[in-house]
Amino acid sequence: MGVENEFPLPPEGNDKELLNAARAFARNAVPLKGQFIAHEMPEDFLEDLAADIAAFEAKIAEQADARGSHVAAGEVLDDLFDEGTELQRDLDGFVRNKFANNAEVLAEWTRASHVERPPRRKKPGGGSTPSTPTP
Repeated sequence: MGVENEFPLPPEGNDKELLNAARAFARNAVPLKGQFIAHEMPEDFLEDLAADIAAFEAKIAEQADARGSHVAAGEVLDDLFDEGTELQRDLDGFVRNKFANNAEVLAEWTRASHVERPPRRKKPGGGSTPSTPTP
């Protein structure tokens, strides 16, 4: 069994497998540290590798936190849009009753109160919010 078998490269594009491989490299390199240093590796290469692993783990966690914050913000925006749409519907009845005989005001209200809903965000877990059928 050659040394190259102790350090197999992980498939590309998978952070978890890359981290697992880096940890395995670090473990497998410990008994061979003297040989690596004899081949011009710096004496602290294992410490550098450990620091790189920790930094990569921190970035992955940071990215996951940012993704979670982004999803939460989208959900808040969806809720606020729904709330605003409900308020607009309630106000629509008042405006139409109050200005029933004023076509100009009603036309302006129709233009001003028309808001297109942005596309619904997919819910975590792969499901999406069902849309209400148009009558």
